[in-house]
Amino acid sequence: MSKGFLSHNKDFAVEAEALGAALHHVAPGATICRAQDIETGDDWRKLIDWELGDAKCFVLLYTDAALDVVLLRGRRVREQQRAPA
Repeated sequence: MSKGFLSHNKDFAVEAEALGAALHHVAPGATICRAQDIETGDDWRKLIDWELGDAKCFVLLYTDAALDVVLLRGRRVREQQRAPA
């Protein structure tokens, strides 16, 4: 089963919902995680890092990616995974 992570600014919630539905249509059975899917009270940052590390696809809906904390943390997680031990 494929797994993707869909990150978006709250201003793009409607578009993110539509994109998530379209992704499910073209990739039946694929799981798409969004930050708002994380339950209140859960360790949000830890779960975001885990979801990003597990994702095969990352989709970002923003007009200014420099403002996306999730994107920046995702880059850091991937850099750490690539770094020699």
